[in-house]
Amino acid sequence: MNLKVFISTLLLFFATYSVLAQNKYNQKIDGIMSIDFPSKPLSVENTYESEYYLDTKEYNRYDFLIVKLDSTLGTPTLANLDIVYKGFIDGVLNKFKGNLISQKNIEKGGLKGVELELTTLINNGISYNIFIRAFLINKKIYNASFCCMTVNKIRFISDKDNYFNSFKILVPENTIIQYKLDSKGGFKNLLFLITQALIGFFLLGGIAYAFSKLVKWVINLLK
Repeated sequence: MNLKVFISTLLLFFATYSVLAQNKYNQKIDGIMSIDFPSKPLSVENTYESEYYLDTKEYNRYDFLIVKLDSTLGTPTLANLDIVYKGFIDGVLNKFKGNLISQKNIEKGGLKGVELELTTLINNGISYNIFIRAFLINKKIYNASFCCMTVNKIRFISDKDNYFNSFKILVPENTIIQYKLDSKGGFKNLLFLITQALIGFFLLGGIAYAFSKLVKWVINLLK
């Protein structure tokens, strides 16, 4: 390759990369964390949750949901943290009628979280893959998610990785509470509220879920 052509191509690459990087929108969340959306997201808020979301022309969705738990409940123990995450995962799968593809525990900046991938049929039976990372922090579940059509999974997997990896904690670790050393119970109520809060969980096309079915599922889960 001609040296001039090579240099021109290289400069064009860096210029393009720079423009793309500048288009990122760094969304601050609760003053303690941030994550980069491709552009400024929309936001909604209600009693149980706050949500930032962005739909793209490729029918992908970037979403960050904050599920607010009852502030009067106790902090979970390390052992019960898995129970909280199990309730969250079961709630997600139940809502989307999804099939779990993978699930693993993760750590980031000292935080213990969970990551999962599932498939579901939405928009007239089209298969979608949903990727989720969730952390319980200060009695809230913070979860980032990326949704794309299954046929486009390979094409957009790097977009998902860039989105998830842009997540940052902005405050000292000693200001964040995830769990305590022991507990005297009360986790059935905590699990119920977590699942109840999933009523407003994100979905392409809006949020809709039958509350009566959710309550019945929770009652069966807590037996």
